[in-house]
Amino acid sequence: MLHKKVIFLKFIYLMTLLPISAKALDFKKLPKNIQEHLLQNNPYVKSEVNSKNNEQSLTFVASGLHHRECKQALKKIGHYENYQEIISFIKKSTYDKGRINLELSSAFLPFDMVLNFKIPRIYDIGEYPFVFDNGFLLNLFGKVKVSPFKENKKYKCLISLSANWTGKKTQIPNYIFQMFTKTIGEIGISKLFRVSGHRY
Repeated sequence: MLHKKVIFLKFIYLMTLLPISAKALDFKKLPKNIQEHLLQNNPYVKSEVNSKNNEQSLTFVASGLHHRECKQALKKIGHYENYQEIISFIKKSTYDKGRINLELSSAFLPFDMVLNFKIPRIYDIGEYPFVFDNGFLLNLFGKVKVSPFKENKKYKCLISLSANWTGKKTQIPNYIFQMFTKTIGEIGISKLFRVSGHRY
């Protein structure tokens, strides 16, 4: 029991260390503790939600080290149309004319939702901006960064995502908003890494 409490407290401590900014996309700029967390074959996901007056904001980061070369891993990760076959809470996924459409439904979501947004096809090393230009989380801006990884022979690729949104306050309490976005991130990155050849 004590061992489990120590692990839990260590996890909570790690959650507080990652700077919520574009630095989350650069391994060398991460705190040493987070670097070690990633090197121990753990994805890192953090979601932070705050409210002020009639506004609510979300800041989200996710990073993972992949065992395969970036281009190999992205053959699966960049094929958005197949997400409905990989991730349980995505009931339908399509991609057309630079837009992805995801229909989400799960017990951990506050309600069923549709996410439709602009994002280029991710196929190789580089930076890929995306934007939610309609519906839920209107004007959320984010970026996916794919980089070759040379700090450790065990891993070949660093895939990271950051996103920021500020808008009219939703009916979702901050804590619930924070937890369901974090859960989506954790499940999503783990499933996509596994199907693209990563070994946990």
